[in-house]
Amino acid sequence: MNKTQNNLVWVTNIPVPYKERLWQWLSTEMNFEIIFMNKSEFNYEYGPPRNVKYSFLDSKPFYIPSISTPLYFGWRRLYRTQIWKRANLVYIDGWESPAYALSAWLWKR
Repeated sequence: MNKTQNNLVWVTNIPVPYKERLWQWLSTEMNFEIIFMNKSEFNYEYGPPRNVKYSFLDSKPFYIPSISTPLYFGWRRLYRTQIWKRANLVYIDGWESPAYALSAWLWKR
């Protein structure tokens, strides 16, 4: 595969160790970058992935006591990254957050 053909940006909430090998493999197969909404969440704090291009938006999660999933409303930060200018593929992981849904709708426009 020619690495210049595909530019994938993976958007997710925080770095997690169980995805690191996949991310490392993807970075060998194509131009690959990860955008993390935050460095950690309540009771979850891992280091950044090794040998992978990444960035943190430092968007703070909003916690609702009745649900365990943190929500991100920082769609402006995500939208300002202008992913569509550098990626022909965008993978949105953890789509339950409003920031992802609104950003995806705006990018599609």
